[in-house]
Amino acid sequence: MSTKRTDRIKSQPNSRPLNWRNTKKQIPRVFKLVMDVPLYSGLVEEVLDTIENDTLRVFRPDDQQALHQETNVAGEILVNKRATLPVSIREWLPVGCQLITRYGSPEPHTLAYYQHNGPETIFPVTGEEPPGPAAFCGRICLLDAVFLDEETENANDALRFVVAHELVHVFDAMRFVVPAVMDWPSFWGNVLNQGTQCNLLHSCLEHKSLFLDSYATENELAMVKEIWPSRADKWFVACNAIYRRNKTPKKRG
Repeated sequence: MSTKRTDRIKSQPNSRPLNWRNTKKQIPRVFKLVMDVPLYSGLVEEVLDTIENDTLRVFRPDDQQALHQETNVAGEILVNKRATLPVSIREWLPVGCQLITRYGSPEPHTLAYYQHNGPETIFPVTGEEPPGPAAFCGRICLLDAVFLDEETENANDALRFVVAHELVHVFDAMRFVVPAVMDWPSFWGNVLNQGTQCNLLHSCLEHKSLFLDSYATENELAMVKEIWPSRADKWFVACNAIYRRNKTPKKRG
């Protein structure tokens, strides 16, 4: 899996007396995706290897209007309207997700989820300048409920769809994390306007998440199909049939 490394940033000279209130230390960061899904890593890797649309359009770090709400003639919010900078998903994936793991702790109505610390590291609601993207961590957790006691192609397709669904959550986050990594000072100053736009970024990600998490609907299928156009339908049908038949919770977080 490819890696991404932030630019080295040297300690800036400080003319004031040194103490804990006015000193900062920064280190380089290497981003790498680690797979920790015993017995099922092959299936997860297959979903990654079969990405058909590798181009993801992210927001530009110098776009001061990136988070301004735009709508079409029908009044629908165009959340990605200003995401115009093309990047490779395969190249930048480790920036948005560093771990795909199996997590044994059961959670009600959940098969899997994507979790990240963006609100603490990149866009805090407090508006105070955060540590920045070098501290960003993201992971996909596949819970025990998603792994079935049957070895059929249908069951495998169901799992593939769950993994693909969570990866789409990663891609949505990457639209902001990638430009933050590319040029953090510009992203903080322009896109986030020194922290005053953090709430708008939160709202944007929440809107995308709600749209994707309308489970077993055309909305969910359409978002997965953008990346896997020739496979999404088959995986989608298997996912809904398998987990409904086994009365497994449908939520995929």
